[in-house]
This record gives sequence, structure tokens and C-alpha cells, in this order.
Amino acid sequence: MSNGADALNAQDIVFRLRKDLMSGRKPQAKPVAAMPVIAPAPVSVSPSVIQNAAAPVAARPVPAAIADASNAPTAARVEPESKIRKLAKVYALATAILTGIGMYGVFQANRMYAGDMYDERGMVPAAEAFAEGKNYANFDLNINIRKMRDSHIGLMDKTPDLVLLGASHWQEAHGYLLNDRTWYNSHIHREFWEDLLAMAYMWEDHDRLPKTMIIALRDNIFMPVEERTDYLWLPGIPYYRAMADKLGIEKQSWFRTAPYARVRERFSLSMLFNNVTRWYNAEELPHKTEKDDFQSLDVLLPDGSIKWSRDHMAIFTPERTLQESLSFAELKRKHPPKIDPRAEPAVEKLLAHLQSKGVKIYFARPPYNPQFWDRVTEAEPDGSESPYVKGLKPVIELQERLAAKFGIEFVGSYDPKDVGCVPEQYIDSEHANPACLQNIFDEFKALDQKTVTQ
Repeated sequence: MSNGADALNAQDIVFRLRKDLMSGRKPQAKPVAAMPVIAPAPVSVSPSVIQNAAAPVAARPVPAAIADASNAPTAARVEPESKIRKLAKVYALATAILTGIGMYGVFQANRMYAGDMYDERGMVPAAEAFAEGKNYANFDLNINIRKMRDSHIGLMDKTPDLVLLGASHWQEAHGYLLNDRTWYNSHIHREFWEDLLAMAYMWEDHDRLPKTMIIALRDNIFMPVEERTDYLWLPGIPYYRAMADKLGIEKQSWFRTAPYARVRERFSLSMLFNNVTRWYNAEELPHKTEKDDFQSLDVLLPDGSIKWSRDHMAIFTPERTLQESLSFAELKRKHPPKIDPRAEPAVEKLLAHLQSKGVKIYFARPPYNPQFWDRVTEAEPDGSESPYVKGLKPVIELQERLAAKFGIEFVGSYDPKDVGCVPEQYIDSEHANPACLQNIFDEFKALDQKTVTQ
């Protein structure tokens, strides 16, 4: 009977083992309590049954997949992705798509409502008006003026006798200030040394190089890229790079001159709000005209100069001019002029190239508001030179080296006392009115006449 009990225990063990394997659990040996010995009733058992019961019980073969699973580490149950997780993914994707569409919409809307700044063809209507001898009334002077100049030069039917290259200091230099010849005021905003190459390229590219060129050199003309705090100069970079290729000059790195700030501004919601508000609140929209006097629109003239709106003129009070001048002077004292080492060799090649084309060149320095100039050049408390003066000296020395090398003469002066300009002739620290600028053009005419008669 003990053999029968052993057979039952073996069958029980096999049953438990198969159950564990089928459930994926690792089989564990568990102690089996011995069955109590109970005296059985007399049973007639055949010898074959007794023999089979006494023999060892052979375990049935276990499928390979089950055997492998029994040896592998227990795997976490993979549950179907929840509905919430699926919805979250759909929401994230939809949000990304809508955000992209919204940003693209802002980008394009800024171009639509501020085409004069961000659209490549935004100022073509102005150039076309100039070609017809008409003016162009615009919201203000925050425009892509470099592209406008290029478009206008390309539409000219003849070459002016004289062309001025300069910054916005010359924006009110009207055609009548130099009435003994035809000339064009191709001033641009925030001019740097790359702009000298860029603007010269425009005139040559359109086969309109003049006989005489006045190249105005502001104090920050040679400022390195990394020191610049504005980006109005960026639209001129393609023209600069084209001229650099023509002259064989090593170009500024693309990464240093890429228009990151302009692109970022086009994505600005606040900028879009300002542009849309200005557009729909305007009494008049930009248009070509024969008038040169508007209440709220500034006027761009065919000779390249500008005329302020009456609203702007009302803002330019003596009190505001003084405040602007002193504030800008403090800023300049902290950030004096600096020189990009690439500038001098590049400008040298430009000057040599222009002279080889028969262009007579003059240098001009714009006069600053006396209120600004007196403060920015004022000595430090210890009697030492102001930081601005220390920074300006190397700039003047560089200009004089270029002038000496190419036989170029100067007109104008940074010091307004040398030119005869007074505070009442300025709208801020550096932008003079026609009465002040007339003094410089008179100086130029006298010098040019002297050169011709020699």
C-alpha cells in the first residue's frame, strides 16, 4: 500500500508542475504532506495493476515553448495602449500642427501689413513713383531702404553727376542744396562699412556709377559685427557679398551676418498687433503722390531725401531734442566706436576699384548736435579723455590713412562748431535739418570748384 501512496504523490506533483508551467509561474517545489495510512478494505487487484502502480511514474513531455518560458525571467504583461494615451498623442500632434500654422500666419501677416520693411517688393511702388518724378507717402522711415535704393537705381534713365553714400544723418539733404548739378542722395539707415561695398555695387551693377561720389563716414562706420546693437543693415548683406566677390575680398561669415533678428521679429505677435493697428487706424495708406506735406505720413522724395509729417515735426521739440542728445551721449560714452580689422583692407580695395572706374571721391563727416557733442567729448572727473574720444581717435586715424593713400579730401566735421551748426537745427543728437547740411554742401562746392580749376 505504500507503493500506492507514492504513486499518488508523484501524480500530484506532476499535476502541480504542469499547472505552474501553464500559468507562466516558475515551478516551486512544495512539501507534500504524507497521506495518512488507512487500512483499506480488501480489494482484489490484478497483478498488472499492482505492477503499474509500483513502477515509477514517467512525466509527460513538456512542450518546448512552455519549457523555455519556465526558464526565462518573468515578463511584464503588455497591456493594450490606453485610450487616454492615444488621445494625448493626437492632441499633441494637433497642437503642433496648429502652432505651426499660426506661426506661419503671423510670419506672412507681418509681411502683408509691413511690406515696406519685410517684403522684398514692398518698396518697389516707391521706386516706381520716383522714376515718374513723384513722391511716395509712407507711414514712417522704418523701411527696407536698401532694397528701395536698388529698385530705384535700376529704373533711372540716366546717371546723376554726383551720388552721396551715407547714413540717416543726410536724410534731409534735399536736391536744392546742390543746385549746380544733378545728384542723388542714396543715404541708408545705420550704415556700416559693408554698406559702402553694397551701395557701390548697386550703382555699378545698374551701370550708373557717377563722375563724383561723396562717401560719408559716421563715427561707427567701422564697428565690428559683434558690437552692433541693431540689424537694419542686414538687408544690404547680399549686395555686400556680391561686391566682395567682385573685388576678391574675404567675406564676413554667413553665420555672423544671417538675419536672425529680422526673422524673429516677423514671428512676433506684438509686432503684428502694432502693424495691423497702424494699418487699420491710418487716415491714409502709403501711396505715390505729388504732395510733400501730410499730417501723419512721412514723404520719400525722388532725389533720395525725406520730409517729415506734421505729426513728427510736432514731436521734435527742443526739450525732447535735449533729452535725446544727453541720453545718447551717455550711451556713447559707455560704448565708444570700435574698428573691425576686416574693414580697412576691404575699403581700400573698394576705393581703388572706384577710382579705376574714373569716380572722383570725397569723404564727408556728419556734424553732431552740439548738446550731444559737448557731453560725449567732456573729460572724465579725473581729467582724462572721455571713453568716446579715446575710441574715436583710431577711427579718425584710419580715415586719414585712407584719404592720404588715395588722395581724398574731406568736407564736414563731427564737431558742429567747425561747420556752424546749432542745437535748433537738430531733431535729436545726430540728425540735422537742411539749414545745417547746407553749410557742408557749400563747403563741398567750394572745394570741388577749386579742384576743377587747378
